[in-house]
This record gives sequence, structure tokens and C-alpha cells, in this order.
Amino acid sequence: MKKFPLILFLFFLLSFSKAQVSKRVLFLGNSYTYVNNLPNLIDQLAISAGNDLIYDSNTPGGYTFQGHSTNATSLNKIASNQWDYVVLQEQSQIPSFPPSQVATDCYPYAAILNDSILSNNPCTEPLFYMTWGRKNGDASNCAFYPPLCTYAGMQDRLKTSYMELATNNNASVAPVGVAWEMVRNLYPSIELYSPDESHPSLAGSYLAACVFYSSIFRETSLGLSYTAGLDSLSVYRLQDIASSTVLDSLSWWQIGWNDLSLSLPTDTSFCGDSLSLLAQNVQGALTWSTGENTNPITVENSAVVYANVTNIRGCFIKDSLTINLNTSYNNTELFQACDSIEINGIVYFEDTILTESFALASGCDSVFSQIITIFQKPEIEFAYVFGQNSSYVYLTNSDWDSVYIHNNEGDYGLSNDTLFFTCSIMGYAKVWNACGRDSVKINNSCFSIKELDASWNIAPNPFKNSLLISNTKGDGFSLQVLNLLGQGIFKGAYHKNSEEVLELQDLESGSYFILIYNEKMEVLGKKMIQKL
Repeated sequence: MKKFPLILFLFFLLSFSKAQVSKRVLFLGNSYTYVNNLPNLIDQLAISAGNDLIYDSNTPGGYTFQGHSTNATSLNKIASNQWDYVVLQEQSQIPSFPPSQVATDCYPYAAILNDSILSNNPCTEPLFYMTWGRKNGDASNCAFYPPLCTYAGMQDRLKTSYMELATNNNASVAPVGVAWEMVRNLYPSIELYSPDESHPSLAGSYLAACVFYSSIFRETSLGLSYTAGLDSLSVYRLQDIASSTVLDSLSWWQIGWNDLSLSLPTDTSFCGDSLSLLAQNVQGALTWSTGENTNPITVENSAVVYANVTNIRGCFIKDSLTINLNTSYNNTELFQACDSIEINGIVYFEDTILTESFALASGCDSVFSQIITIFQKPEIEFAYVFGQNSSYVYLTNSDWDSVYIHNNEGDYGLSNDTLFFTCSIMGYAKVWNACGRDSVKINNSCFSIKELDASWNIAPNPFKNSLLISNTKGDGFSLQVLNLLGQGIFKGAYHKNSEEVLELQDLESGSYFILIYNEKMEVLGKKMIQKL
């Protein structure tokens, strides 16, 4: 069996294990860009990664930002496409000059180019090409500005100026100069300069291409098969430094600051009367087609909802979602029986609720419930409570739907299970429900209740709102107010005071009895009172 080399197998994986990414890039610069055809080097790296670079360029020798800002070719190329990036490279010496000179000779023209780019497409990212210091400094300007006398001084000024360019224009930086410095320090045997000690060698352009690849595609160049004819060790070192310089500090180079992202749920059917809709992965200022800018929002009707995110440049992306609000279905089946019931082979003797849920395609649940109610034949008894000569009778069982009581004072259909009486009570009670009926006889006698003696005073009588009750013996008491049928209307707790003001303004007009009890709940007597 034929064996493929490992490097070829890795290339196969890199090429076919991910979806192709395509980027449109315009390069505006000078010889630092066209020497060794830097855009083509980046394109070859992209192809080896399974990606695609669509590019154009205008790179006249020695050109400056000022020149590009009025150059018809540059401006026409900016307007010719909806670029993802426009790479801006200043003349190699100008950004290293004193800050005051850079502020007048460079920054204003970078701003003009930036405005032209964003006017064509606010979603285009200006990407500043941070170049490198000359191998031994800028000898032609050393006397004019001492920091330019050395590579380190020139490199520091270039780095500072390009970072200010990115900040001033809300743009990003491809940090070629920083990666260049790291290669000089770590691998001095790799010659990055051409013989003029200014322009890049092929290795220098390859390093720049790797930096741009990671800046544009946001992925490492380490392991890509395209070598531009360089030896494998140098390729590995250049790819490694370029990738780590960019990807380890994306935020520092302001890469991704203007990115926009947004995703809405993929489901279209939701259950309920309303939906709390949350936009995911939001990067940018969020607005909804409903006019709201909060996240989440509440949607109360089926509709097509749009979400937009916008950056400070006016670039925006949007996503939409068709929302279908659905309702759950609840089905209930009632079973009622006496004593027991059999359902699906199971006998139930007590009240039971059986529930089963089914998920529907709409996202809702269908809930099926069986409510089982078991009735028993009613059984009743009466119990009596005696106060002395003042009593009440109540039912001791309560499993009935209706009750009827007859006694010697009249017929009563009770809403509760208690009947007060003061004298004899005799009759019967009937109760019934769906499973049968029961009845019981009522038969009880009580003695006549005597009138209160002269030691008790109840006044005024007749009364309108309140009564004063007192006794001359100083005894404590409790009391009860009955209607003429012997039914309790009001009951006062025992207290040790010999008098009490009784507030009865809520009583209807008519005649009533007051029963007075001692501490042992023995009836001391009664008094008829008249409510006006």
C-alpha cells in the first residue's frame, strides 16, 4: 500500500477539514508592498489553508498617504469593490519622524483615506501596515532626529505612530514591524533585509505575508505548506513568530474591534402566549424591528422579527426569525363512581388524578388528565353539646351533598351542620349524595330557662346599638345572644368584671334572648331584649 508523507497528509487535513473563507483586500502602499509581490504571497498562504484572497493593489514607488489621498487610481480602486480590508502603508520613513511632523505630514492624509474607504463601505476595515526600521537606522535623517540613528529608535517611532494611526481612525494594525523585531532578536541568521538594508528580502516579505494572513483570516499560518522556496526551518520560525505576534494580542492590535456578530434561535415554533427572545453572540449596538434595544425582548404575537447590530461606523448586520406562537392542549376526562371504579384493568378506591404528557411538533405539550372521584354512601349521626338548658346539635359526618332537618320548631335546610336550640328539640335529619342517603332521629329535652334575678341589670331595653350588662354581686360572667328559634347569634367570652358593654349595632331589629353563664358555664338565667 502506498504511504503518503506526513506533511502531505497534514496539508490534506488543513485544506478539507474546514469551510473556505474568502476575503477581499485592497493594498495601497509603495515598494515595501510590491517588492516580492506581498499580496501574492498572502494569497498563496490562503490557498494552502483552503481559503481565498481576492485582491487588488496600487503601490507606486515611494508613495505616501498624501499621494494616495488624491490619486485617481487609488480612489477608483477603493470604490471598485466592497472590500473586507484596505491595507494602508505609509512611506517607510515618514511615520518615524518627530511626532509633530508625523501629525502634519501623515495623520491628516490617513484620515482622508479612511473617510474614502468608509464612504464606499462602512463595513470595510482599514488595516495599517506597520513597517520596520532600517537595518542600521536612517542615516540620511540621523542628524535631523537622533532616534533615527539606530534600528531600535526608528522601530520604536514606527510602532508608536502606526498604533496612533489605528486609534485615531478606529482601525486595526498588521504588526509586521513587531514580528520583524522578534525575528531579528531570536533568529539573527534569518536575513530579513535586501542589500539596501531597507526593503525586505524574500524572507522578510514572507514574514510580512504570515503576519497579514493571521491578521486577515484570524488563524495561524503555522503548518501551512506554502514556503515561497525558503528552507523548512526558516519557514517554521517565521510562521511561528508571525502567528503568535498577531493572535496572542488581537485586542492590542485592535483586530476585531469593529467586528459585528449576531445570531437568533433556529427554532421557529414556540409554545405559549408570549416568547422571551434572546439574541446570542451580540457584538455591536443591538436594535430590533420592534423598536426596542434591550436583550431579551418579549414577543406576544406570531411575526417575523428582525434584529440588527451596528458599529460606530454605521456598518450593520441583521438576522431574522419567523415566530409561530402555539398553545398547549389540555384534555381532561372525568370519572365518578360509588365505592370504586375499574379503569384499564386497575381498580381505584380513592380520588385519583392520572396525567400523561405528549410533546407536539409545535413545541407545545399535549396533557391528558383523568380525574377520578370516588363517592361513599353518607352516614350521619348527631351530637349534642349542652351548656345547661342551652344546647346545640351538629352532624358528625360530612360526606353528603344535601341535608334536610325537621324539628318541632320548623324545617331547616342547613348550609352548615349545626343547629342551636334552647328548649326541647325533636325530629329527624336526612342527608344524601349520588351514592345513597341516610337519616337519623333527633330527640332531646331541656329544662325551661329561668329569668335573671334582680341582681342583674340590662339596659337600655329596648336598645339601639349597645347594652350595659351588670350585676350587684360583683360576679364575673359570659353571655350568649339567641334568636327566638334558639339559634346562637353572638357569644361573649368569660371575664371577671361584673359589667360589660355589649355592641350589637349589626343585629337586625327584633326580639332576642340574652343568656348569662357563670364561670362553670352554668346558665344563670335569660332576659328578652328588643333591638330597635
